[in-house]
Amino acid sequence: DLESRKVGPAAGTSVTQAAQDVACEVVRRPFNLSTGPLIRAALIEMGDGDYVFVLALHHIVSDERSLDILWVDLLQFYDGGRIQNPADSDESRQVEYLDYAHWQRERWESGDLGEQVAYWKSRLAGLGELALRLDHQRPRGLSFSGALEKRILPQRLVTELDALRSEQGVTRFMLILSAFNVLLRRYTDQGVVAIGVPASMRVGEETTRTVGFFLNTLVITNDDDADLAFTDFLRQVRSSFLDALANQEAPFEKLVDEIRPQRSLNRNPLFQAMCVEQQPERLQQFAPGISSERFEVTTAASKFDLTLFATGPQSDLTASAPELELTLEYNTDILNRATAARMLRHLEALLESIVSDPEAPLSVLNLVDQAELEELGAFAAPDYDQTDSDLPLLHELVEASAAAAPDEPAVIADETTLTYGGLNRRANRLARELVASGLEVGAPVAVCFDRSPAMVVAALAVLKAGGVYVPLDPDYPADRLQYLIDDCGAGIVIVSDEADESLPGSRAKEVRLRNDGVLTSADPGVKVEAGDDSNLDVDVSVEDLAYVIYTSGSTGRPKGVMVTHSNVVSSTLARRVVYGRVPERFLLLSSIAFDSSIVGLFWPLCTGGSVVLPRRRQEQDIDSLVRLIQEQHVTHTLCIPSLYKLILLHGESERLGTLETVIVAGEACPAAAVRLHFEKLPATKLYNEYGPTEATVWCIVHEVAPRDGRGQVPIGRPTPNAVVRIIDACGRPAPIGVAGEIYVGGRGVSRGYLERPDLTEERFVTGVDATDHEARYYRTGDRGRFTESGTIEFLGRIDNQTKVRGYRIEPDEISAVLEEHQTVAEAAVIVRREGSGAVLSDDPGSLASLLADLDPAEAEALLETIERSI
Repeated sequence: DLESRKVGPAAGTSVTQAAQDVACEVVRRPFNLSTGPLIRAALIEMGDGDYVFVLALHHIVSDERSLDILWVDLLQFYDGGRIQNPADSDESRQVEYLDYAHWQRERWESGDLGEQVAYWKSRLAGLGELALRLDHQRPRGLSFSGALEKRILPQRLVTELDALRSEQGVTRFMLILSAFNVLLRRYTDQGVVAIGVPASMRVGEETTRTVGFFLNTLVITNDDDADLAFTDFLRQVRSSFLDALANQEAPFEKLVDEIRPQRSLNRNPLFQAMCVEQQPERLQQFAPGISSERFEVTTAASKFDLTLFATGPQSDLTASAPELELTLEYNTDILNRATAARMLRHLEALLESIVSDPEAPLSVLNLVDQAELEELGAFAAPDYDQTDSDLPLLHELVEASAAAAPDEPAVIADETTLTYGGLNRRANRLARELVASGLEVGAPVAVCFDRSPAMVVAALAVLKAGGVYVPLDPDYPADRLQYLIDDCGAGIVIVSDEADESLPGSRAKEVRLRNDGVLTSADPGVKVEAGDDSNLDVDVSVEDLAYVIYTSGSTGRPKGVMVTHSNVVSSTLARRVVYGRVPERFLLLSSIAFDSSIVGLFWPLCTGGSVVLPRRRQEQDIDSLVRLIQEQHVTHTLCIPSLYKLILLHGESERLGTLETVIVAGEACPAAAVRLHFEKLPATKLYNEYGPTEATVWCIVHEVAPRDGRGQVPIGRPTPNAVVRIIDACGRPAPIGVAGEIYVGGRGVSRGYLERPDLTEERFVTGVDATDHEARYYRTGDRGRFTESGTIEFLGRIDNQTKVRGYRIEPDEISAVLEEHQTVAEAAVIVRREGSGAVLSDDPGSLASLLADLDPAEAEALLETIERSI
């Protein structure tokens, strides 16, 4: 049954685009497996005696060998349009495909393949899915949309690869399969990956000319050892491949039933990547007097996430051997063309690294060529200013704002509005009090306040006096507060005059402020207004410390991050570049002890804007918070994405209409929040910020666009005067698209950890890149990757640190506290995600369950220990 089509003449090309379009339509048209036929042919007339013949078969009735058989038979039947008898062949010795299928089924049902099944069950049990980083969210159902990307390897490289494989006693396919395995391991961060390979299953001469689907799929896996030399790994792959061939008769679909892997409707079971060796097309003469050529018609389909086709030279070591062509078939629903092209580029670089040093460990093999190395360098610091400019002190920027507009509001709270002049004067009086109390330059001063005008006055006063601002959340347990005061060595603590009592056990001198920032005397409630309120002249350098903020520590002890004036001023000035407009009304939602409070305080104060302070715990009343935004005409705010999503859900667009810029940070920004934002506030700019405390609040930022609501929201590009590198396990730049640890350099990198030189040396390092031997970087412990465009995606932690509502939590710190109690022998801490449905009290290993088994007095004592310390 031959279709006949007619299109226009070739117009100077061998095959017209119209003919290719028709051929693609014929090939891509679905087959009906219920009714057939499962073979389809078409003849396309282009004019001037030029024709295109298209032959399409469903894979269920054909394999690659079958196509060769059919093509040879077609040539033997064709001669000038007349049908002749087929050429003599040994048809009598050929088995019918139906008989072969019956024989295969009988072997399975009789149990003859039991040993092979046992081999595969032991080899593939517990196999995980291929954890590729996807460009698009995987569809719910299995998708077969696909495309091809090609790369031709240089002849020199092919010759060197053939020399290596000959020396190691492996086939070319084994070598390519091994390299593909290494590539996938690096792309997925998985020690073990599974790759499917086809096996022909044409056993004996009786199947050589039978048309049918004889292929079986074998799954090749590897041992998890990143330190293995490539040559040893190559021998391991060779052994695995040969073992697989020795057990190739167990049908793949039957093995899936036997092994029962965890199934998903949108993934192929057991493996999601395949590697196939192809021979070059051998064009046979169609008929005497007729010139012919083959042309490729792609199916626009991909059976798996990835399939690597290696089409290579016939000869092994000849210098004139043709080039090796690598073709990557990829699923277009989950991967972009740029990703596929980059994977082939990395595979070529990997092969170059292999032939350069075959004995190198797998982890050391390089995926990055020189061109990409330069590209990564440009990504790392797109806006870094190499010139050193004189920077002011942090409080000098606030003083400049006060001098420029003394009557403008600086701090707005429920019952108090402080102008810049009033803020500056009250901070000066408190600063002089601190100096009179013996405060020396560089000495820490603890400030223990809720959000209030007094908190702002105290922070500014400490800086003016040359001290180091140490913010403490008054909601912390008393034992933790005392530990922080003792650890930083604060001789002075500034607290509210409304505090019920002094900090227990504190040896530090207490200075009390009313909530409006006015000093009180030793007699609570007595106002102290006298004293010099002019700016101080204290000898402070921009390299002196401005503040110390404590973060959770893995050893059970919180650690103080030391931030200089240079760090925080550079960070604050960078905001002028990124955001442009002055934050006229900035709503401060962070706790005083959270480093984003530094943004809420000093970004507006250093640029002439106003800080809007909500009441204590007002952020827990979303309706009240929305009302505050509306009444105070808030233009800017920064909060965790989960809180912002609640604000959007509870606030009508008109009530939130004053917002010009919203920044989310502290936890991953979900796509759902992005969609909700642009539905309600399309004119409001949304930014996603990333940055550890050790890098002075932020170092990466992304202006969120509506398209980000369709997938993972990037954290963006390095901020001005920041350098961000993604470093692999061997200390080299991770390739584009490949995960590594985020290292942060530049002017925001802090001095280190207070009184923790060992930890500072471990986390703050130099020389992570060949181009900047002296540069200093902070190892964040976060995983990320550069995309093709140079933006950075956040991929989680390399350890068990977590974020809870934006707070950095070290589970090891909690377990260390638990294990100090005499009742606890060993502790492990996990994070329960909200909405997970887990009920901890029902878990026999949970704290709630274990406490129930204790003596009530012991249980109470343990709970008190936890409450005091964490």
